[in-house]
Amino acid sequence: MPGIFRHIVAVLAVGLAVGTAHGGANRDGALIVHADPLLVYTAGMDVCGSRFQAPSSCARARTEVDALESDAIMVWFIAAFPKNASPAINAVQFGVETTLSGDAVVAHGPCGSNTLQLPDAYFPDNYTGTLVSYSTIRETIAPLYWFAISGSNGDVFGSAVYPGDGRAVFVDDAIAEDGIYRFGKVGWGVAGGNDCPPDAYEIRSSTWGSVKGGYR
Repeated sequence: MPGIFRHIVAVLAVGLAVGTAHGGANRDGALIVHADPLLVYTAGMDVCGSRFQAPSSCARARTEVDALESDAIMVWFIAAFPKNASPAINAVQFGVETTLSGDAVVAHGPCGSNTLQLPDAYFPDNYTGTLVSYSTIRETIAPLYWFAISGSNGDVFGSAVYPGDGRAVFVDDAIAEDGIYRFGKVGWGVAGGNDCPPDAYEIRSSTWGSVKGGYR
C-alpha cells in the first residue's frame, strides 16, 4: 500500500484497502482538465454545482485561456471514461504539474459534500499531490476537484501522477485500483490539451442533472 494510500487509511479511517487487482470498474479512465475563463472565483460560490458548466465531451473541454493576472478563474480536474464504461470511483490519487507561482492558486478543494482528503503539505504546488475519497461516483464524466487560479501569460497547470510513488489511480467500490495514464493541462496564452479516453462520453443535459443531484 504505497504512498499516501497508507496514510489515508490510517489517519482518516475511510476503510480503503488498496488491492492488487487491475482492469476494474475504472479502467481506461482519464483525469482531464477544463477551464471557464468567464467564471471568476468568489468565496462561497457553488463551484461544482449550479455554477459549473460541464463540457459536452472531453474533446470540447476548454484548455487554453487568456492571461488575466488579476482574475482567479475556475479550473476543474474531471474524471472521463469511455462511452460504455460503468465507473465506480471511491477514491482518486493524482498529482499536479505546473509553472504557476505558489500564490497563483487562490483556493481549491474536492467536488462533492462527503469527501475526505489527504494532500501533500504544499499541495497544489508543482510536483505535489493528494488523495481524495468520495461517496461512490458512477458517472462517466464528473468533476472531482476544483481550483481557482490567477495565471500569467505562458503558465500551464495540469493533472499528473502523484510524485510520491509515480502513479495516479482510481479506486473502485470493490477496492480495486485502476491506473490513470491520460491527463490534461490548461495554458494561459499557450496551448493546453487533454488526452481523452476512447469514445469519450457525450453528456446529455438530463444526465448532467443527475450528476449534480448527487452533490446536493
